[in-house]
Amino acid sequence: MKHRNGVKLKLDFDPKKNMSAFAYFTAKINRKIGKIIDKINDLLSIRKIAKNWVDVALFRVGAKKTLKIKFRDGKSAYFKNMKDYFEFWNSEFGQNELSKQLKTSHYKIKDSNIELNYQNKKLYFYYDTNKQLSNSIGIINENFVEE
Repeated sequence: MKHRNGVKLKLDFDPKKNMSAFAYFTAKINRKIGKIIDKINDLLSIRKIAKNWVDVALFRVGAKKTLKIKFRDGKSAYFKNMKDYFEFWNSEFGQNELSKQLKTSHYKIKDSNIELNYQNKKLYFYYDTNKQLSNSIGIINENFVEE
């Protein structure tokens, strides 16, 4: 098992011994299917955001070395490598741009706070600027937007 920072962590139990072989393999298959579905959803989102979504897909699979995204609202962004690309989407600006482009006005991001309109109430969440913003947005989407 790997930690976010690449540090290996060792479990103090064997997950295979705590579940049936069928349950273990079913969980592994579901995890792989979930990753494939996430990639498909990413591609579908990019189609809504970028005029040149084919170029984005080619960049994501490594067929292109650099990328200039042409957003549907006329803006553009240039990336020299995959690290810059993902850092952009994890930034406050990138998350706001994603929200705007997908026309999801569920939340606003400003100054380490995420404001969410939920059941006619405003909720405020603080996020750690040292960590990836997309993790916070993902948790909020799972619990409040997608329900």
